[in-house]
Amino acid sequence: NKNNLNVKKVLIKNFIEGAQLINQNNNTETFFKIKINKDNSNISFFDKSSFRYVEHFNFGTSIIFKDIMKVCSIDYEIIERILSDKSYENKSFEDHELLEEKYFPQRNYRKIRKKLIIDIVNARIEEIASIILNKNINIEFWKKSNIPIYMIIEDELILDNFKENFKFYFSQDYNFEIHLIDNCQTNELIMSAAHLSIYGWKKEAIPVTQTKNSLITRIFKSLFG
Repeated sequence: NKNNLNVKKVLIKNFIEGAQLINQNNNTETFFKIKINKDNSNISFFDKSSFRYVEHFNFGTSIIFKDIMKVCSIDYEIIERILSDKSYENKSFEDHELLEEKYFPQRNYRKIRKKLIIDIVNARIEEIASIILNKNINIEFWKKSNIPIYMIIEDELILDNFKENFKFYFSQDYNFEIHLIDNCQTNELIMSAAHLSIYGWKKEAIPVTQTKNSLITRIFKSLFG
């Protein structure tokens, strides 16, 4: 009001991202979209191109790092150094395999089992999948097998090392089709928002305002068509 702005339409970011996804995948109209950032997450659901549901969560992949730090008594820099080598990508370890000393420069070396880190990560990913999707009663009605899930994982270290773990735990209950996708670029979202604002959405009901004509206007319309 102070800036004399006329708000024509409010577009939710999750709706814009979903609409862009539909435009890029013509055969996809019913799907879940899950975005897991470092400190928060959200899930959206589109049903036959209609935006039906969105829910936000106040946790993200940072809780995985916090668990490793707490259980193993190591700091974030060491964990980051370990994962930067992609040491856990599609690998399984024996109980006797320990972290190498190279990950502890200028620090006291700690004998930490590699499998322990895997166990910590899997436990936390399973919990994340349970809260967001598998045991989320808010979306129970829409959960069916073979519905595609488009998933965005913001933290590249977690994505590079544990993407298969996320696929497994998010698909184990309903056999969902998991597709890992890149995060939407800001300029792409702006273009999509502008297009939606101007042209609307194929599943959107747009009300049309009809002005009430005065008596004189109705007379002239009846005379001159």
